[in-house]
Amino acid sequence: MTDGLSSGRAHGMLCAQSGKKAIMDNWQIIRAAVVVFLAALVTGCSSRSTVDFSGYYYSDDEITSASTGESSVERSWIRILPREDGRYDVTGRLVGLNYHICDIIGEDGNPLVMKAKNDVLMFSGFVELDVGQAPCSLLISVEGEDLVMSDPGNNCARWLFCAGAGISVNDYRFPMIRYRTREYYEQLELEQEN
Repeated sequence: MTDGLSSGRAHGMLCAQSGKKAIMDNWQIIRAAVVVFLAALVTGCSSRSTVDFSGYYYSDDEITSASTGESSVERSWIRILPREDGRYDVTGRLVGLNYHICDIIGEDGNPLVMKAKNDVLMFSGFVELDVGQAPCSLLISVEGEDLVMSDPGNNCARWLFCAGAGISVNDYRFPMIRYRTREYYEQLELEQEN
């Protein structure tokens, strides 16, 4: 009987050890699956942009003077240049109704610095006013064949860019045609000087 009991205990211990080994193997499989899932989640939800926004975009639009009724074709443009730190320098000039102008620049007169996140260029901050601060959020994204600027609340246009009443930055669209040649940048610099 002692032999049977020992044999039974030995078998029970072997089964318990096999069970522990099976449990350990299952945990290793689960842990590996979690690691793979997290890696896929992080890679799939990366905040890095897959869009190369850099370039010079423009549109030529017919602008009419409300006072004289005369019209002419005026060029609105935006230049987006990559920085070494992964952000972008953005400058531009929009021309709207009654020849109102909106210059896209930073508060200090330098280019507006925007960061790319989830295929959108973003600027978010506060503009100092005499009576406090105004939130300003500018977004640039790609929709179909257009580069689209969004200014929710129009605070960037009103307080940062000092845009005229006849121009809105919100939902302003440029065709996705990039011109990166030196001639276009030289032309742009000449236009900025005038």
